Amino acid sequence: MVMLAQQTATRRKFGGYKGEKPKIVREVKVEENQAVRQIVQAFQNYHPNYPLGAKDEALYEEVAELVRDIDYSATDVTKFSIMLKEFEEKEYFTTIAGYFLSALINSGNETDYRIEAGNLPEIDYLGTFNTKNITVIGNVGDNLGQGMRGGSIVVFGDTYGDLGHSLEQGEIVVKGHVAGNIGPGMKGGRITIEGNAGDMIGGAMEGGEIIILGGAGDDVGCYHCIKEIARVWDFERISPETHLIQPMKGGKIVVEGNIGRRPGLFAEGGQIIHKGKIIFDK
Repeated sequence: MVMLAQQTATRRKFGGYKGEKPKIVREVKVEENQAVRQIVQAFQNYHPNYPLGAKDEALYEEVAELVRDIDYSATDVTKFSIMLKEFEEKEYFTTIAGYFLSALINSGNETDYRIEAGNLPEIDYLGTFNTKNITVIGNVGDNLGQGMRGGSIVVFGDTYGDLGHSLEQGEIVVKGHVAGNIGPGMKGGRITIEGNAGDMIGGAMEGGEIIILGGAGDDVGCYHCIKEIARVWDFERISPETHLIQPMKGGKIVVEGNIGRRPGLFAEGGQIIHKGKIIFDK
């Protein structure tokens, strides 16, 4: 899983792919009720017992336990997402908020949820282990849809890296751009990006489908390739075993726009299609 330091590096590297953050033209007033107050109190009191980004299942279960006895609706979750702006100074806010919203949605009794993220710092880990249908208005951060097990996530904005990490089932649609590191370890499901994508798409991918309607960066079908190649500069000496390279092993990647350098480098299986032409098939 991607640690916080790596996430920061990713954001610096791929910042050029980011679109403009949605502008809030008026302050949004939220009418609180008992359920929303209980959710807010649980969020304020939550302090993770595990290293962030290292024990995802444990972090998720901690939050699920906190909200299990609260009787809330999908509308209450939307209200809470708007109110999160008040707590953005909380330590590790973007990561904690992502896990909290993920568990809140999955533990809810309804199928469809809406998150208002336009006035928030980009939240990480949103949709972790998701099984519901989530609509996100605004930009989000790293690890959107991590370990997703079903349902759908539609983002009306941009996202950062590690989109759909270890995705099992379900569909993710990003209406904007994605910084890079898309679908690492993906096992099934589908990711569609309507804008542009950064470097490293489908690394360690075993199944599923990634569709890029815009352009894509370097190393389609590989993860960690850029860093290792830049350091070694010797293709003959590079191997997945010795340089942490994670090649594509299955699934399909489709790029409709321009594509960067080295597509299919080190790929061991799967298929890459560029502008309707198969450029890798194994």
